[in-house]
Amino acid sequence: MKFSALALAVVGAFGLVPDALSHELAFSKKDQVMVEVPGTADTWCKQDIELTISRPTWDNQQTLERLVSVLPVVLGKDCPAAKVTWKAVDASGKPYASGFGNAANLGIVSLAQPQLRQDGPTTALSSAASTVVPGAEAGTQTPAGTAGSTAGMNSPKAEATTQSVATEPVPARAQDELAAVTGDTIPAAVVEAVATDGDRSVVLSNTQLAQVEDGEERAQEARRQMERMANLHTRVLARYEQLKASLNDTSGHESEALAQLAGIRARFSSPLAMMDPGSSMRASPMMVHVTGHEGDYYQIDFPGPGRLQSDRKLGNEWYVLQAANLTPVAPLVGGKAVPTFKIYLAEEPEPCKQASCAERVSFGAVLGREFPDAGIDFSWTPEVSQQHLNAWKNASAQIQ
Repeated sequence: MKFSALALAVVGAFGLVPDALSHELAFSKKDQVMVEVPGTADTWCKQDIELTISRPTWDNQQTLERLVSVLPVVLGKDCPAAKVTWKAVDASGKPYASGFGNAANLGIVSLAQPQLRQDGPTTALSSAASTVVPGAEAGTQTPAGTAGSTAGMNSPKAEATTQSVATEPVPARAQDELAAVTGDTIPAAVVEAVATDGDRSVVLSNTQLAQVEDGEERAQEARRQMERMANLHTRVLARYEQLKASLNDTSGHESEALAQLAGIRARFSSPLAMMDPGSSMRASPMMVHVTGHEGDYYQIDFPGPGRLQSDRKLGNEWYVLQAANLTPVAPLVGGKAVPTFKIYLAEEPEPCKQASCAERVSFGAVLGREFPDAGIDFSWTPEVSQQHLNAWKNASAQIQ
């Protein structure tokens, strides 16, 4: 099966090396694993294919699981529609595990003898030893593990391909090709010479296996974040229903009620609290309706009868302004305290466009204040939260 130049660049970017024996679909030098498939370079891809994953000894299930997770990278390029059955055997041909799936997902690892699984480290490959796997007596031989050495394949086309472990950095041209395809460079692990007839086997490097594991971790974290947001927005929707129910008793004054919930003062405090001198030390947003100007003060009738002291000119409009309570220190009127507020403005005030500043308050403003981690803004609608629930529902269905 022929490769295009782009396919070769992608293969190289993942640490994959072409070789001469077509039935050797892939091998991992570190883990001493070879993957074989019946057929030739031009005929092995069928509707149903059988993979044999060979290793001298299987002493670590994690090695097999990692390999099974990365093989779809190879199969997806050359035989994406295939149904796949596979088995893992040792040097004597004894079954270790099996499974079935498709080119995109080889399925679950099913151990032949689960009690033999060990979690210890895999057997290291001697720097001077060659990897031997089943099929050697049929003319199949893996490359030697010694740096800088080459191993010929007992095949009519063996002279067409050689491969060796890199002792020097990959040439700059090759690095540029990898960067163009992947957006990053891969540490030099293998130097390859590609056969002109396109026959090949694939080396799965440690770099590629690590990339697959990192990708799986990122996918798992994305699913966890999706679940957290779904749970959070479930609470948001429940709170929204509570707010709607609470507004049933405020017919005609929904904006004022929402403003109060959003942290905008829409009613006066109690008379005792209004006379607290400490309240003059802090300003907070307050909704007011200015009705006129008299002396040093602007008259208001909302949140109630009172007056404002402002260095900026105010019209007879609705406003949301930063106000501090001056009632404790303001002059009495007819021997009585009148609710009085000092307005603090850095710029000319902008009046509200609607009565009761309806355009300045919303359920989104209230819920965003109560759920700061939910990503809710002023324009929030229930459909926004429902999208998070639907996304998690769809993701859960795919996982199952």
